[in-house]
Amino acid sequence: MNWRWVAFTALIGALMVSYGVLTGNRRDGVPASVGPQQLGYYMNDAVITETSTEGDPRLKLTARTIRQDPEDNSVALFDVQLDYVSIPDKHWLLTAERGSVPADSHTVTFMGDVTLRQLDVQPAATIRTPSVSVNTDTNIARSRDPVSIELGNHNVLARGFTADLKAERVRLESQVHGRFQR
Repeated sequence: MNWRWVAFTALIGALMVSYGVLTGNRRDGVPASVGPQQLGYYMNDAVITETSTEGDPRLKLTARTIRQDPEDNSVALFDVQLDYVSIPDKHWLLTAERGSVPADSHTVTFMGDVTLRQLDVQPAATIRTPSVSVNTDTNIARSRDPVSIELGNHNVLARGFTADLKAERVRLESQVHGRFQR
């Protein structure tokens, strides 16, 4: 009778070891060894200047930190300033808390206390909005958020705008309300 218990116990042990060998290496589809997460590039106190084919500056982007996400090659910007100097005598300055650029894109989205100012015109227009996207190829800035435009003593509020930075034209989308003072 003892030999039956020994054989039964050995059979159960062999089944448990076989089951462990067959299922133990899978670990729910997670590879046995995962290396460290790959990092993209990053820059602190960065200044990036884009030039035209003739070598003239088109725009200068300054950021406290620039970080690339290696998963999708997008780029995150923090404490951003964009000097838009591609058109002579039509200089715009944009500041924002942060920004993002999708991989292989010419559109930069700025977020957080965005201010866009004309610098070479008097009286200069100042546009304030929570976020704006700027296409650096077409020189078009767009937002669907609430916007405030200050021009001297005048103030206009709206929801959404499209600005052609080259032509210095701003089109307000909806809910436009203005205040004009002497």
